[in-house]
Amino acid sequence: MNGILETAQKKADSIRSLVITVSAILALLGTVLGGYTYIDDRYALAETVDKLEERLTLSELKDSLRLALDELFFLKSQARKYPDDEEIKDQLKAVQERVDDLKRQIEALTK
Repeated sequence: MNGILETAQKKADSIRSLVITVSAILALLGTVLGGYTYIDDRYALAETVDKLEERLTLSELKDSLRLALDELFFLKSQARKYPDDEEIKDQLKAVQERVDDLKRQIEALTK
């Protein structure tokens, strides 16, 4: 009878240790997967923020370009009305340089 109890006790101990081992493996696996998804979500969030900032910058540059083009067209019309005015010519040149610079910046962001 003692032999049967010892055998049953050994089987119970081995089952108990197997359950503990499986539980530990599952806990470790859950921790690793949880950590991975947390880091992945943070990375995705950072990527989203970067893309949003880039879109806002691009939008601001396009708005600035639109305003600079409006100013350029106004100065061109003024230059036609007053062809001898050097101040208008200087302003026209400065605005044209700003338009070219804004176009280069927009092109660099869209590549």
